[in-house]
Amino acid sequence: MTTKIAGNAIPQLGKGTAAPLTGTHTIGDIVFNTAGNFPIGWRCTASGTPGTWQSFGEGTLQASITYDSPAIAPGTY
Repeated sequence: MTTKIAGNAIPQLGKGTAAPLTGTHTIGDIVFNTAGNFPIGWRCTASGTPGTWQSFGEGTLQASITYDSPAIAPGTY
């Protein structure tokens, strides 16, 4: 997942359902979670094969709203 340009490793983006268990990765590489849950993804914190990965975007999303529409008389808007 790492591309070398002029000797510099450029962090790469990927997707999956878990942090990588194979392949060679560089600090800063990011894998976004495609499972539709938390964490949002994982970031490589130490280069290697497969590297050391730390999750990010932990938490829960909660929202609710109640809307009680007013009565509208016939023929009005």
